[in-house]
Amino acid sequence: MSNNDFMLDVGLANELKLAFRRTGYTCAEVKHLCERDILADIHRVLTGQAHIIDFSKENLIDCSGEPFTHQSFKVKSHKQGSSFVWNKTTCTSNLHRFLTQKMKHGITGYDFFKKLEKMPTANTCVLKYLLEHQEDIPESWKDKFVFFFGTIYYDPENGDQYVLCLNFYSPCGGDPGGWKWGAHRLLDNFNLHCYALTMS
Repeated sequence: MSNNDFMLDVGLANELKLAFRRTGYTCAEVKHLCERDILADIHRVLTGQAHIIDFSKENLIDCSGEPFTHQSFKVKSHKQGSSFVWNKTTCTSNLHRFLTQKMKHGITGYDFFKKLEKMPTANTCVLKYLLEHQEDIPESWKDKFVFFFGTIYYDPENGDQYVLCLNFYSPCGGDPGGWKWGAHRLLDNFNLHCYALTMS
């Protein structure tokens, strides 16, 4: 049946009425659905051509504040930003890695950092937020090491430079596991499990 042959019979009209009533629609809202291309957009979702983003899950992370700190490290550089709109549903698209990480030993942190030079890398204000709001971390990140190259640290004892990451640990022995932060030297290699988080 073509769209021109579409018929809204009594039974289907009643189903729609009950559905609108069940989901709390008002008459004005039903009328609004019929305006412009709203129903066309809903049809695209139903047919898999688009998806819905729940903006109620968005949070603003202040990236202009002080970086995550630890007694073992000093801050070498901290790329301050404004506010990062965090959405658990879409944030995975902000993860980046490079084909050169497929090499046998990956690439060094210095090479990784250089490739990200012109990108708005997230700083450790974001790491601090995620450690405090672990419910906002996507499940799909559990097999990844997510790095925050917007803040670089150094060890005052030997001068080694580090970047911090977020990763998930499985329970082991007396350790309950969970989301924790870690530090990787820029001299070390970064493989395909390593991703950089950017703000766009």
